[in-house]
Amino acid sequence: MLKKSKTIVERAIDTVPEFGELCTKLNRSFAINGKAKSTLTNYQRCLSHLALHYMCSPEQLCKEQIDNYLISLDTLYNIK
Repeated sequence: MLKKSKTIVERAIDTVPEFGELCTKLNRSFAINGKAKSTLTNYQRCLSHLALHYMCSPEQLCKEQIDNYLISLDTLYNIK
């Protein structure tokens, strides 16, 4: 049987301890506000990349760090 690789969200939860708490908060918030599961999945996936980049929960980042991350994505993917 093939071993299934972990998702980016699972890797972030395993690597950045505080990230699991953020996912729990997001789950509750989305459930209370009736947001779509697909939106939650997309948010968690994007935040996972950010958490793994800085090795901390996105809640602990300042605006400048987030801006620098977004600029690096723009440079990497040539987003316009």
